[in-house]
Amino acid sequence: MERKTGLTFSLRMAVGMGGVDRRRLPLVVASLRRRACSSARTPIEERTHRTTGINLPAEMWEMLNRAAFERARKYGGRASVSKLLVELVERHRKELEKELGG
Repeated sequence: MERKTGLTFSLRMAVGMGGVDRRRLPLVVASLRRRACSSARTPIEERTHRTTGINLPAEMWEMLNRAAFERARKYGGRASVSKLLVELVERHRKELEKELGG
């Protein structure tokens, strides 16, 4: 299944099935420029979170994903592997700090 986000989705909306809709294309391009410029202007120091990619064994990823969905089912809200990882790190923070301290 193809993800419908970002540039690909926006351009497909502008182009459509029957070719380029020249009325919509400038709006889409302007929107994409604003989105790119606004994220580029935010200094990293001001951000409270970092977006990153981590490599996990498939079995661990599946377990984290299932646990996140189970939490969402039990307690409501969205399933979030990121939130689950934050809670695990917070739970084991003292152990991790000991490793850093030597």
